[in-house]
Amino acid sequence: MDRGPFTALVTGASPVTDSETNAESGECTPNLAGEAVVIYDAEGKRKLASGVESSIGEVLPSSYGDFEGWCFSATRIEGLPGGEGTYKVQVGGGNLVTVEEDHLRQSVDQQRKAMRKTKLPPDDAPALELPSDQ
Repeated sequence: MDRGPFTALVTGASPVTDSETNAESGECTPNLAGEAVVIYDAEGKRKLASGVESSIGEVLPSSYGDFEGWCFSATRIEGLPGGEGTYKVQVGGGNLVTVEEDHLRQSVDQQRKAMRKTKLPPDDAPALELPSDQ
């Protein structure tokens, strides 16, 4: 395993909630734009690298299933030490999430394509609108 520093890619998707979404260009503003992205060691104790969540994302098309219409973004984190195997990633002060090193080394295209196979947990799925009784 390569122990040299590398540029990690942290990707994610969030529901589009901004009025700045440009439907023609497919651009959107990620919900956590400008927030800190911090990568820690596997135990989540030692900060290894950090960056800032991207301010520009892309609206995902219908081929992304559960994520259709969501804002996909990618943040590059320079100088992350390699060889840890797994890392803890935190965006915007939220929960620490365990991420494999191989995933952080994947290209933006590889990570975006993987979202096509990902299903939203029931708690995150958009609520269905039920017809009103009239």
